Amino acid sequence: MSSSVLNFILLHLVANLFSLGGAEWWEADRAVDLARVWCEKGLASPRCSYQRLHAFRQAAELDPGCLQAYLELGEAYYDLAIGYGHQDLFRQAAGALEAAARLDPERAQAHYRLGAIYFFLKDFERCRRELETAHRIDPSFSPAAASLRLFDPPRTTEK
Repeated sequence: MSSSVLNFILLHLVANLFSLGGAEWWEADRAVDLARVWCEKGLASPRCSYQRLHAFRQAAELDPGCLQAYLELGEAYYDLAIGYGHQDLFRQAAGALEAAARLDPERAQAHYRLGAIYFFLKDFERCRRELETAHRIDPSFSPAAASLRLFDPPRTTEK
């Protein structure tokens, strides 16, 4: 092939890459890659830390479709809420896990953790609904089954 043909092909590829559609694709792909990097940083951070929270928040902002980022972000907020007892952190955790449940409605872990958060927020009806959803999705998921026992009426023993 002559160099003029190769130059034409190369010029055509560069023009397509940097056209409006090519640039948007490039940026979206770059954001997904950066989100993965932030997820890896978050997983390497201490469990109950603001570094972990920051890393997963960055990942979720870069790639709103990243399920792992929202699951881990919810867990990070939950861990901090348990550690410090702030209701606002529970609400933040609920928001992240609701996003995860929207991305993957069949994720029992997200519904289970949402149920636990609603319990701490004293929203017992939503708590029960989420625990029932987690149990329906995965009947072998024992934490959901055990937590649902909280809602069973007490048994009376007759003599």
